[in-house]
Amino acid sequence: MCYHKVNRFLCQLILFNNISIITDDVLQLHYLMNRIQRLQA
Repeated sequence: MCYHKVNRFLCQLILFNNISIITDDVLQLHYLMNRIQRLQA
């Protein structure tokens, strides 16, 4: 949680980095799921 105005930019940067990391993980997971489905088919 970011309450201090001084840390606001830094916190937003960290939040953005976390979101991009999560998005990357989701894309990799989606790719793996597609490969598994193709192997089973």
